[in-house]
Amino acid sequence: MKFYDRVNIEVFSGKGGNGASTGRREAKVPYGGPSGGDGGRGGNIIFRSTYNENTLLKYRYQKIYKAQSGKNGQGKDMYGKSGDDLILYVPVGTLIKDLQTGQILNHFSNDGEEFLLVKGGRGGWGNIHFKNSINQYPEFALLGEPGIHKKICLELQLLGDLCLIGTPSVGKSTIINSVSNAKAKVADYPFTTLIPNLGMVKHYEKDFCIVDVPGLVYGASSGKGLGYDFLRHILKSSLWTFVFDVSKYDEGIKDFSLLFDEIIGYLNFRYIGTNEFGEKIDLLYFDIENDENGILFICKCKFNDGNKKIIFKKYINFVVNKLDLLNDEEIVKEYNDRLLYEISIYIKKYTDKKIINEIIEKNITYISAVNKFGIQNFLDNSYNLVKFDYGISIYDDIKYNDNLSIKSYIKNITQIIKEELLQGGYIEENFENQIWEVYENEFSYFSYILPWGNEQAEKRFWDKMNKEGILTWFHKNGIKYGDVFKVINNYNLDPIYIKYE
Repeated sequence: MKFYDRVNIEVFSGKGGNGASTGRREAKVPYGGPSGGDGGRGGNIIFRSTYNENTLLKYRYQKIYKAQSGKNGQGKDMYGKSGDDLILYVPVGTLIKDLQTGQILNHFSNDGEEFLLVKGGRGGWGNIHFKNSINQYPEFALLGEPGIHKKICLELQLLGDLCLIGTPSVGKSTIINSVSNAKAKVADYPFTTLIPNLGMVKHYEKDFCIVDVPGLVYGASSGKGLGYDFLRHILKSSLWTFVFDVSKYDEGIKDFSLLFDEIIGYLNFRYIGTNEFGEKIDLLYFDIENDENGILFICKCKFNDGNKKIIFKKYINFVVNKLDLLNDEEIVKEYNDRLLYEISIYIKKYTDKKIINEIIEKNITYISAVNKFGIQNFLDNSYNLVKFDYGISIYDDIKYNDNLSIKSYIKNITQIIKEELLQGGYIEENFENQIWEVYENEFSYFSYILPWGNEQAEKRFWDKMNKEGILTWFHKNGIKYGDVFKVINNYNLDPIYIKYE
């Protein structure tokens, strides 16, 4: 089965039910009166995270999701039923991105989290709300608020504590099978692993999750092999474990610099430019240092305003696998010395601090995953490092904003759109007024729920806009009676045109 970790879908919250405009016709009730009830609220679109899902496969084939609309109000003061919310389940680690704005809306880090993506439309008021001393029998009701249409991207970020990183056929799948109940595919050819594998490990009093991503090759950060799609998954793990195949010898010893170069290339691709906060990152800095626990890889950035920030810190350690294929102590010792040299030389590229070979060697574990030799030492070393979480989620501080990109504005578009409106019959040949594109939240909302053509409803609309100060705002910006509004909305519906009367 293919591992689907990124899909684009469309969601529609439910439309609010229309209010009813009815009158009382009861016996022994003099004069009657309005009795139209309100429409029901439309259903919300809610996402909920769960450990019971580990892929986005179910969103691969169904691309459109709609919440239930509210029922219309009825006579005898009966309100319409609200539409049911639509709850969509996603794996823990899923990120939701708005495809229109590019903004990240939410990131799920724990089981059972809920996120309200779009609210259902409010139900329209029935005519029972509009009775007053002047108008004893209002003959209009309001329409239900439209639901919101949004195009989003769901992207799964695997939340492993430890990530196994290596070139193809170094034995990562065998390792994860030997330390957990995972059933990763194992075979004697490259790219056996085509999807990331997850395994849960219980060691002493701590549980931690291991991620085995497909093998990386030279050029993975440029899209070659399978690495491009899965490099991003390693960013969520607090411990990076580089896996080597001792039987490859010279070729295997060079793997560390190859792998790290691909990670550095991906980090530059991932972070350079404008990030999700609207900040422009000009440069990335990389550092490798040691503390009392182990070796830390640090990624820092410099913004265009000169400020610097640490994006994340990751512990790194090393596992040399397939010791059963090289049962010669002298060759293993020679391999170890050359591996220490290769790692130390590479580390000097990124730090002025000298990391002595004893510290590097302390973080190298020799194992044979196939017969579980050295697995206890591997788990002990991993346990000591995954309990320190230096990972910094770049998504933790992002809060959802109901009005992501549209702010109140007025724009004169007469020259741009006049000919189009003439051809469409919206205005006449002798039209000499101005045409304005307008967005204001309250003005847009009431424009879309009004039953245009009803004199009572339209009079109430303009009276309310006057009380809200919106008409004053119009006049200050040069709008005059007889002008036409192109009303912009945040429902992703076509704009409507209104004449200012």
